[in-house]
Amino acid sequence: MNNLSLEDIANFDVYIPPLNEQYRIVAKLEKLLSRVDAAQARLATIPRILKRFRQSVLAAACSGRLTADWRKESRNNLSAESIVESLFEQRISEAETAAKADKLRAIYEHKEENDSEELPEGWKFIALGKLCESFDYGTSAKSQPSGLVPVLRMGNIQNGEIDWSDLVYTSDEDEIAKGASANYIR
Repeated sequence: MNNLSLEDIANFDVYIPPLNEQYRIVAKLEKLLSRVDAAQARLATIPRILKRFRQSVLAAACSGRLTADWRKESRNNLSAESIVESLFEQRISEAETAAKADKLRAIYEHKEENDSEELPEGWKFIALGKLCESFDYGTSAKSQPSGLVPVLRMGNIQNGEIDWSDLVYTSDEDEIAKGASANYIR
């Protein structure tokens, strides 16, 4: 129909349930809508719960609690000293010039002052220069409140320590791959 006249509309039959049925329908809708509201309120808390969970997993990983059972069961655990020595030998063998080898020796001669009783057994404070080949500016991709990989920003480094609160994340596959290849420790 291209056009409805007022007379056509006036002649439409509209089916209206009895008043008791209308009340029953309204009561059922209110009950269902209150359940929808409750479900929405519970769903709204999930991002905060996930953020707390991620932070607790990172804290457990950095404190050693995350892998404590594995370390007890594992028979092939290498000491921190042996790992650092292995890295030193590898990096010295790969040094392209005598000057680079001398620079590496100076880095590895440095003695860490912060060996703490707070660390799990077998853990040591190690200068980052002994573990990483380079420190480059990281990602240029926009970070998000949640994602696959945490992104440490300059604000996460406070008084020489990593502040694990207020992390941002990336799920950008290219950035993750770039970071993994640039910062991979063999």
